[in-house]
Amino acid sequence: MITKQSKSAPYKWVFKSHFRAKAFSWKASTLAGKRIAEAVKEISKVAKVDPEAAGEGIVLFFEKLVPAIEQIDSSSGSIGNATNKAVERLSEIFKSLTIEIQLRKTLLERIFQAFENDGYGYLDHLGNSWGDLCGIPEIAQEWADTLLPTLLMVWSQGKSGGYFQGSFAYLSAMLAAGRHQELLEVIEKAPYIHWGYRKFGVSALVAMGRPDEAIAYAQASLGFNDSQNRMNAVCEEILIYQGKWKEAYQEYGLYAEWSGSYLQRFRNLAKQYPQIPKEEILEDLINTSIPEDTGKWFASAKEIPNLELALSLCTHHACDPTTLNRAARDSLETNPEFALGVALASLKWISKGYGYELIGYDIRQPVEIGLAAAQVLGKREEAKEEFRKLAMTSPQTWASTKSLLA
Repeated sequence: MITKQSKSAPYKWVFKSHFRAKAFSWKASTLAGKRIAEAVKEISKVAKVDPEAAGEGIVLFFEKLVPAIEQIDSSSGSIGNATNKAVERLSEIFKSLTIEIQLRKTLLERIFQAFENDGYGYLDHLGNSWGDLCGIPEIAQEWADTLLPTLLMVWSQGKSGGYFQGSFAYLSAMLAAGRHQELLEVIEKAPYIHWGYRKFGVSALVAMGRPDEAIAYAQASLGFNDSQNRMNAVCEEILIYQGKWKEAYQEYGLYAEWSGSYLQRFRNLAKQYPQIPKEEILEDLINTSIPEDTGKWFASAKEIPNLELALSLCTHHACDPTTLNRAARDSLETNPEFALGVALASLKWISKGYGYELIGYDIRQPVEIGLAAAQVLGKREEAKEEFRKLAMTSPQTWASTKSLLA
């Protein structure tokens, strides 16, 4: 149990000993990720009982993080993901801390110094969330006034000028201070169009009660290397906030960028737009996909469930055989007819060369499942003949299945 300690006895942070300078070697990303997670957990617990100590812990983490992990190979992205999550979480905690204004100001000075010293981008989130870290508009305004002269000096040099680490911190502070019109005017002085700058202008227009102008501003805010998907997500959010969810869905939701599986994309969109029937969402996703990707919506159709659509998708459009094998296996007892159809589709695509690093078991599995389903349906011989025809179109497939189909 963590209890609040007196000011004369500062909290002794366990994580501190793990974050010495150059503590992690080139291949230590996994260990570093574990230590980072432990630090966040420790600070989170302390924040519940001692906000002042938690504030100090957060600052210590930001100060020690980059020197400790700078030797790690970041090419896999794992250390970057771990640090991004940690910095975002600790920023949220710092924002919500109930501490004296002067203490917050002192801690912010130290955080900004760590932010400036970061030459790797691990603490970039701090700049974008600086206004929130300030806690109150008065502190945000002080930071905006402090950072503005340097920002204008750098921007006045045009595209050939240098880079100011505090650019995003200034824009975030201005937004938090409520100086919306002034913020828009300063952004116009930037040497080039950059979404990283202009997204704050979009937020300012929304805060001023001008959402339509905000969308138009966003659509004109993409620089040469900026991703349109980020702009689309912001416009979608604005329209949803206005209650224009149909427009948000049709213009942005269906085309938003996502990571992960097609099934996860379907789930996310269905959660975002509960007003729209899942069948309609899936139909729209299929219609907006390129033909080569149509079969990838099989798992989504199965989940609805629309088994007729799922079977049609996997029969007429290429699908991952391992996904189909799993679906056939899971449906064997509850719906043998569906299991048989999916198993046949799986072997069809295997015979056509689809599938990644399939082994003999992967090739035999749809035959075994399909024949078991056919046995229940009283169609074993007919199904065996269909599987045989498919298998014989590919020497490799036939070699793996002929003992089952001969």
